[in-house]
Amino acid sequence: MNNFVLTAILTVISLSLLSSEPISVMKYIEQNDITQPRQMASVFQRCSGYFAASYKYLPENDPKLGKVKQQSIQLGETAAVLAQFLLEKESTVKIQDLRNINVEQIKFFSDYYLQMLQSAESKSGSPLSSETSETLTSCVRFVRYGSQKLLSSDPENKSK
Repeated sequence: MNNFVLTAILTVISLSLLSSEPISVMKYIEQNDITQPRQMASVFQRCSGYFAASYKYLPENDPKLGKVKQQSIQLGETAAVLAQFLLEKESTVKIQDLRNINVEQIKFFSDYYLQMLQSAESKSGSPLSSETSETLTSCVRFVRYGSQKLLSSDPENKSK
């Protein structure tokens, strides 16, 4: 029993430390082995946070941006679900605890990317600096590819 509690605590701490560094998605991918579920989950958390920040950042009443905001919601939700799936896949921590960790990390990255978007706009007049633009394109590709890859390799989905 003590080993289980210790394992759970260490897993929670390591998950928090791994995904709380505010570096760009591409830098994180370069510095980590994203073939490992926890590291891949952190990428999805970062992307979900980016899409949440984009949604918050875009103006409410601009009809031209309605579709963009809707896509931000969809991609953000997909990234959050993929992160949760990966966290649950190899963890001994209770699912509800993993959900709480996932949500907290996504909120952290959402705040981080919102500040990044605001800073880019104040400097250049556009929220799409080189880093925010790179994050956007990387996350769109990663979430779309990741969802296809993970869902197609999930043994439960193959048997249905």
